[in-house]
Amino acid sequence: MNQLPRIKSSRFKIKLPVSRKTLTYEVMKVSDEKILLEAKESSDEKQYIEAIHSVLQNCTGEDLSKLNYADTIFLFLNIRNKSFPNEVLVMIPCEECGTENKIQLDFSNLKIDFKKPKTNVIDVGLDSNGIEIKMELKFPSLESFSNSDETLILRSCISKIIHGNQIIDLKNSEIDDDEFEEFYLNLPSPVLQKIKEFFDSSPSIHLDVEFKCSSCERDNKKKIENFSDFF
Repeated sequence: MNQLPRIKSSRFKIKLPVSRKTLTYEVMKVSDEKILLEAKESSDEKQYIEAIHSVLQNCTGEDLSKLNYADTIFLFLNIRNKSFPNEVLVMIPCEECGTENKIQLDFSNLKIDFKKPKTNVIDVGLDSNGIEIKMELKFPSLESFSNSDETLILRSCISKIIHGNQIIDLKNSEIDDDEFEEFYLNLPSPVLQKIKEFFDSSPSIHLDVEFKCSSCERDNKKKIENFSDFF
């Protein structure tokens, strides 16, 4: 019996700007386009985030659901750019006359705004026996930003609890949500402020666009940085 040939996909390397991790990926397939289209038509943000994670796993062969926000968007947009060259178009109004201009975006020129914090480990205080407690923080993932509750976003920045010589990895521990909620609500206010400061230092992503208005010929500069601008 004759069988249809399997198409070999080209693979590309990319270095993520925040985690500095190097990945190999292949371009999206028709099945990936279908996943994204169905998620976009649902108008459900969480479903669309799940779709992005699914496509990234299909293209890289790795589960990247816990990857920080900036690296996730950087990777996804670069894969999209390689998959659909010359097809990412947006309408941007002229600053002078307001005319909408059709602009082609090149995601290979993405910029990362990132000032690495001095440390990601903060002091919490002492327990009742005088044993020191610290927390290791991490930058939030794409999934974290789907929460409208700031508390949940800030909680997602806590990676590990360091209690004396014991290190509790929240990702792999048996600590349930109720126990962690009690711990979180009992944090001193100055500690919460440190978590907020760390969160505010999270890397962000943007794309600088320059174009001449098709109507009044004014030179325009636009900084695209909102998640919705990219999709």
